[in-house]
Amino acid sequence: MNPLKEIGTIKSPCINKCYLNSRDVCVGCHRARIEIIGWAERTNEEKIKILKKSRFRKYVEKKESI
Repeated sequence: MNPLKEIGTIKSPCINKCYLNSRDVCVGCHRARIEIIGWAERTNEEKIKILKKSRFRKYVEKKESI
């Protein structure tokens, strides 16, 4: 049994600050354009991977701005 199926659908991390930077990454949710497209059709496993990548991008961006 897949435990991810039991928790339901993972919601979009969109915070309505939608603007792509020069790297084609949203400045609001830190997802790449390709990760944003088709979010609703992705599996929870795919969404978790995307969320981990977006958190890392946010961390790196914060470090670069210091």
